[in-house]
Amino acid sequence: MKKITTGFLSVTAWILSCTALSGVNAQEGIYIDSATWALRDSPRAKQPTWTLSIVPTAKGRSMGEQEFAQAFEELSRNHSQDWQWRVYDRGVMQQQFECHARYTKEKYDWNIEPFRPSVPDQAQLWAEGCNPIDQQSIDRLNQIAAGDESGSTLLVGMRLAENLTKRYYDTRDNCGTSNRPAFLCSGIIMRVVDRAKVNPVWNTSRTSQKEGHKGVSFSYMRTDTKFAALAWHNNSGIIFFPKLSAPAGKSNPEVLCAFPVDAYGWHRTDGPCDKPENSCRGKGITTGAQWLAHFRSPGAQHEKCGFDVSKNAKDNNPAADFMAIRDAMKLLGNDLFDQWNELVLYPWQQNTPETVPLEAFFYSGQGVEEARKNQTDFYNQAGRVIPIVRITLPASFDRRDPPGKVDKSEARFDFFAVDQAIIRGTAAPSARCANYFDSANWITRGTMVSLSVVPSACGRYVGDADLDNAIAELMHKHGLDSQWTTNDGGGMRAQLECVSRYARDFAQWNLEAFRPKLSSEETRLASCNPS
Repeated sequence: MKKITTGFLSVTAWILSCTALSGVNAQEGIYIDSATWALRDSPRAKQPTWTLSIVPTAKGRSMGEQEFAQAFEELSRNHSQDWQWRVYDRGVMQQQFECHARYTKEKYDWNIEPFRPSVPDQAQLWAEGCNPIDQQSIDRLNQIAAGDESGSTLLVGMRLAENLTKRYYDTRDNCGTSNRPAFLCSGIIMRVVDRAKVNPVWNTSRTSQKEGHKGVSFSYMRTDTKFAALAWHNNSGIIFFPKLSAPAGKSNPEVLCAFPVDAYGWHRTDGPCDKPENSCRGKGITTGAQWLAHFRSPGAQHEKCGFDVSKNAKDNNPAADFMAIRDAMKLLGNDLFDQWNELVLYPWQQNTPETVPLEAFFYSGQGVEEARKNQTDFYNQAGRVIPIVRITLPASFDRRDPPGKVDKSEARFDFFAVDQAIIRGTAAPSARCANYFDSANWITRGTMVSLSVVPSACGRYVGDADLDNAIAELMHKHGLDSQWTTNDGGGMRAQLECVSRYARDFAQWNLEAFRPKLSSEETRLASCNPS
């Protein structure tokens, strides 16, 4: 059989030959058709949690109670060594499994989570929908979100980039109620910082602390509130956790007001936010269209109104006011697309790195050296490694690239080992494979440079739950190689995922660093070789 990199026809034929087996997980058996790990939102835990999603076989759905232990043993044999199970486990997976087998057997999939607590009996477990939770569970999840899950900067960084991407594409209108604006649970809250003016960068400027002018400028990025330039064309800064997913023990600086474009705060006589009578709602402006009409009136650009989105907002509907910002930006489209929006946050306590809700350092363009200094400063003061992510800003408001090509109208969030000043650890605890690759070497084929990897017997069956560990192994060994760093398109992980699914039996897998980061489906359609 030819290598996957030799052409579309050979790969297509190989995929078609496997179609009959596509619904079968070779590691499962009599009672379980498939079982896969996925991150799922947990409203009570206020953050995504690892869920083992189980699809039972027909026999599994009809089994009697005397078979429960045997069915769970089948599940445990195949997945109890997965790091998600071992890191989170509180010993109640079997209790949840039996609850689903007893009470929800007709449901398509059964979702069980290792972090959940034990309850006295099945009746109480069923009363909680087979998914109990207690404060100890929430505290443990908050510890993990704070970075205690693993000593691996590589794994934490890759998951961070995935979470940022997920929030970027989360276009909800609110976080459950009209007084909970979308920025509390979705999107990216980011602040550019010039180290020459504010150092350390997780502090605020002196101006923002002055009475009558208290407020710290941030921007908010989501696929429906995107922009092509960072504030004042700086190229590095910080990202805060959304309030509803911030780890325990972190401060929660309130978002006071928001503007669809830069607020020009130094021109504002009322301070960074308007007095109530001068706010948008005070002027009778409640929609994006009304704001844009006001903004385009003579002389209004330096006097543009802001929307009160604070918890004390007069109309008690800050979620709708925040969506007016989204609507105004959509109406602007490519007009002023190179101008950022602005959120004003209340200043937080200074020189307290342990409580600042810092999720990431970021850079764009040539800002990586500044980001590395920021990461090092934080590590020296707080003893924790906060990952650096690279943000590629969108080039246009509307998509102009065909399917299968990188969509340059969307922002990208990437984690690269070479960007980090500090890398700690190499893999998550209890990785399933002792090593995922027997060898990995750079080769040249014509003008193309590839990382030619030979998977180990265990690594050849890498699944979704193992993918982070597998790519971390490659990054640890080769992520700083010039062949990777000088032409990194961000697509190595997606290629590895693709070949591990569709070219599992090939003697070696060839990965190219220049290939772009696309979705799993787009990468598959490109025969695992997107360009």
